[in-house]
Amino acid sequence: TRLIIVTLNLLILYVVFKRYNLEQTILYGILLGGLYNILIGLTIIDPGYEIFQFGRFAGSVGNSNTLAKTMLLTIFSSLVLLSYSSIQNWFKIYNYLSIILSFYIIILTVSRKAMILAPLMILLSFSFKSLKIKNILLFIIIFYVAIKLFTIYGDAQQLENILLLVERRFLGMFDMMGGQSGDHSSAERAHLISEGFNIFSGDPIFGIGLNNARHFLGKYTHNNYLELLIGVGIIGTIFFYSIYVVTLRNIYFMPKSQIRKYFFVMILIVLLMDMGTVTYYTKPLLFLVLYIYFVAEKEIEKTDLKDKNVQKRK
Repeated sequence: TRLIIVTLNLLILYVVFKRYNLEQTILYGILLGGLYNILIGLTIIDPGYEIFQFGRFAGSVGNSNTLAKTMLLTIFSSLVLLSYSSIQNWFKIYNYLSIILSFYIIILTVSRKAMILAPLMILLSFSFKSLKIKNILLFIIIFYVAIKLFTIYGDAQQLENILLLVERRFLGMFDMMGGQSGDHSSAERAHLISEGFNIFSGDPIFGIGLNNARHFLGKYTHNNYLELLIGVGIIGTIFFYSIYVVTLRNIYFMPKSQIRKYFFVMILIVLLMDMGTVTYYTKPLLFLVLYIYFVAEKEIEKTDLKDKNVQKRK
């Protein structure tokens, strides 16, 4: 039922995009949510509720891992908006600043996957063509401004504690990869995956019902592929990821451009992220995938129209 509701939501939103050309509102909405959490993280505003969860920054969403996903989407939104030639200078500066501060918030969440995927996203999106002297100078100035904002509003002691927690979690992960016991979080996830596959093997075609894995395991599996396989089986999992297949197809047929590259990178990041978190109910992420699909489709239609006009002239 949940997958059907998600699909209906996406179809309705697609119709709205098609009718009113409002697709970029998703990017602006994500930026706004990211800004709110940046302001909370820098203690510029006090939301009046608990913003830390077991020593990790959870911000306005109440969960550090969910917030980390949100900030990854914020970085992507800024990268896409920066690719538009019509962007005004003040908004360009804001988006550069947003990327830097979003990564700072990701560090506060102590999310290992987000701390790996955020630099990977930026690195894969990087283009030497945009490496101009003015862009380098602009980035240095913005980075300096970001540092000044932290020194004025940030909490150095809190950041030190966060970095110690980051170190422990990464060392635990490396120990686990090396065959040692690892930290509690890594060991727990390995156990959940092992037990999850045992449950999946009992009903591999249709599954035991979406969101039911936690009733058997005590919590969700931290893996979107396994969570779907357990819940809706192979058929439901194929149905869900068909959204990504048709989106990748549209991206592939887009004319070559920087934004096309960003779209490929974002889908890759999401598919990698799904190995370490559950995303099938993360609406901002699904809406962003819909945005990518819709923009790619529009670019293909523009190219087809140009080709038809050229043929008519001949």
